[in-house]
Amino acid sequence: MRNLLASGLSPEQLTVADPREDRRKEVLDLGVPGPNVLADRDVALARRTHNGAIVATPTALHYDDAVAVARAGLHLMIEKPLGIDLEGYARLSAEIERRGRFAFVAYCYRFHGGAQKMRSLVADGLIGEPYYARGEMCSYLPAWHPYEDYREFYMAKKALGGGTLLDQSHIFDLTRMFLGEIRGLYGISLRQSHL
Repeated sequence: MRNLLASGLSPEQLTVADPREDRRKEVLDLGVPGPNVLADRDVALARRTHNGAIVATPTALHYDDAVAVARAGLHLMIEKPLGIDLEGYARLSAEIERRGRFAFVAYCYRFHGGAQKMRSLVADGLIGEPYYARGEMCSYLPAWHPYEDYREFYMAKKALGGGTLLDQSHIFDLTRMFLGEIRGLYGISLRQSHL
């Protein structure tokens, strides 16, 4: 919400649907008018006052929410990762195509100045031809979402689509952006905490 407001949109231009009361209060505190802050996604979509929507729900809900948005005739920006299985992807893709909508997965790191520079260095051949890439991504979880207990956050819950490979898939997106399609992967998995 803060980013949308910082981009120049006014609070009156936004409609927010979130089943969590604490999240709705945060949005109200940002100045979005009460009638535009709803608990029910379908009620918000039925208003048909917008031409696009952002799906930023727990990963396990992305496909159902995104299909509902597409059926409402809206363009979509979907928080990464897109979803948790290929069946949901096929269903969503078909709906978007049937409705003639645009969809974008919100891999925000690809817009960072450093990532843009690396992309151009590779594309222009200024660093030679890459043959190998290694990526790492990490977060200090207590500081990641300091306003909530990271152990209760949806990304810590497998049933809601949480998990490092999905939630921190930025590294795969950046690798594809810099080097093209991935031809092979090698990974090491270990558990270093009680999560």
